[in-house]
Amino acid sequence: MSLDLSIVENFISQHHSGIKDGILTRHDRYRILSELREHLDRSLVIHESFEDNLGTIIQAARGAESYHGLKELRRRAVSEIQNYFLEEKTVVDVHDLLGSLRDAVTARVLTLVEKEMEEEGYGAVPVDYCWAAVGSDGRDEHTFVTEQKNLLVFSEAESSFATDNLRSACIQYHRKLEARTKNDVGPKEFLDYYFWLFSEKVAKRLDFIGFSRSAGGIMPVNEKWRGPLSNWEMRLEEALNTAEKSIDPMDLITLADARPIKGSVELLSGVTGKVVDLLRNNETVMKDVTESVVEMPTALGLLGRFRLETTGENGGKFNVRLLGWDPLIMNVRVLSLRQGINETNTVKRIKALREMNVIAREVEEELTEAYLVFMRLRITAQIECDGREDLSYVDPQTLDAEDAFSLRKAMGLVEGLQKYVNELRPLRQAV
Repeated sequence: MSLDLSIVENFISQHHSGIKDGILTRHDRYRILSELREHLDRSLVIHESFEDNLGTIIQAARGAESYHGLKELRRRAVSEIQNYFLEEKTVVDVHDLLGSLRDAVTARVLTLVEKEMEEEGYGAVPVDYCWAAVGSDGRDEHTFVTEQKNLLVFSEAESSFATDNLRSACIQYHRKLEARTKNDVGPKEFLDYYFWLFSEKVAKRLDFIGFSRSAGGIMPVNEKWRGPLSNWEMRLEEALNTAEKSIDPMDLITLADARPIKGSVELLSGVTGKVVDLLRNNETVMKDVTESVVEMPTALGLLGRFRLETTGENGGKFNVRLLGWDPLIMNVRVLSLRQGINETNTVKRIKALREMNVIAREVEEELTEAYLVFMRLRITAQIECDGREDLSYVDPQTLDAEDAFSLRKAMGLVEGLQKYVNELRPLRQAV
């Protein structure tokens, strides 16, 4: 084990009686400490080698000149991180390591696509923009199988910028849609078409590298998830004030987790700040969202038995993501928004709730452990299916008694959290 602190615990346990022996000579004490040093040195060398290897890969990704190169670098890094997880079993390290990799790859893809757009005659990026992650990646809760879930916000064009190629392609595009005539297509349409084409190229490149497209369509190729800041602001207002709206309450919850990957953080803040204000100041929306999350099912059935699939290839299993992890993060998210907490990461949100005395220290520890239990099972399932898809199915029969107990306890904690969020009463008296 490279950085397993049990090395120290085991060493102290083995030498406990000797450490307290008052007649140990300096030679005995030196021998004991030298033995510990040897164990620590071996562990640190292994860790440093791993960090150096992964750091070299990520640095190479930041300067890669081809998508094939990025694909191979991602493959190598994922293999290294999988081996690390199987050895260390540390969820937070997997989040951090995969996050560093994904951010580096995505930022490089964006830079390469910027060059593509210019080389193909569409021009340099005409205005400031911010490409942001939402969902698990927005919360820095990265796993081995994650979809592209992104949004794009950009500035308004201040002057004529469209190249001949861009004008021609945009007009042709709108003619196919039969939405506008040539005279109806202007700077606003040129700018949106530029970023639609830009987003399509980015999505295609990321998919090739190994990050699949969002099954739910949460991508800037869809108009709902891109636009200038003024358009985002208008649509966010419409989400609350009109019957006809492109953004619904659950979209607002998704937007609250947005995290910048490349570009202007200020632009993204203009969106997320508005989202958080709207959610905090509109009790009707929060009530609707709360009702949705407290009714999310868990895998715990009658008498503490797991609710299992009865048919198909996953018969006798349950989906730990849908029936455990999802309701946990959704309820923590809603509770955090109600309390005005700005953190997006689930574990950090739980910690912030404790620091505000919304929950007790014991509850913080238990909810954090529940999160880690669910995530360890998800990550293990992803590795077992070779990263092909995020099935997240668990067969209870394959769990030992300790794991089964931890999982039941975690499910019970989620149900307790749902009751608390529904009633808005403390789970336990905060101390």
